[in-house]
Amino acid sequence: MFDVLGVPLRRRMVERLARGGSMSVSKMSEPFDITLPAAMKHVRALQDSGIITTHKRGRDRICVFNKHAFESLAGWLASQAVFWQGSFDRLERHINRVKRE
Repeated sequence: MFDVLGVPLRRRMVERLARGGSMSVSKMSEPFDITLPAAMKHVRALQDSGIITTHKRGRDRICVFNKHAFESLAGWLASQAVFWQGSFDRLERHINRVKRE
């Protein structure tokens, strides 16, 4: 997910989709100066990562934001926060001990 969202255009597409519910690929990519094939390439990356889902409606490919995709990421980030906070606490204690010596 980090790799996929590392592309600024994809982040903007996801933000747009998250605010607007579901929309077609062409509608989602309207504000950006990209071709429909280029937009589809980004949509496939977002879909492969689970950030969005898509389905066909007539001739349109409809994109839907998958808010649950971030739940596992949020859990992982929380576990990392606990680890790093503990590491910083230990570093602070070490620095304070060295200063007293």
